[in-house]
Amino acid sequence: MEKQKKIYFGGLTLKKPHPNAPDFVRFKGSINLPKLRDFLREQKEAGNIDGDWVNFNVADPWDDDERYNITLDTWKPNGAEKREDSFEI
Repeated sequence: MEKQKKIYFGGLTLKKPHPNAPDFVRFKGSINLPKLRDFLREQKEAGNIDGDWVNFNVADPWDDDERYNITLDTWKPNGAEKREDSFEI
């Protein structure tokens, strides 16, 4: 099985919560709309996104960073057919 290169999300940031945040807050997030739109468009054109859903993985931050690592989940089942897109970016 070939290991795929990780594709880090552009325009979406998740950070560790503020120390005074309630216990139920796991992270705080920010979206840069132009960057996220461009990232999604590029990934769709590259064939990494099919249909209307975008799946991603969130991994713990590196020791020297407060940002979580968000990567595009490009897994597709064997023999999966390309779905028709109904959402335009």
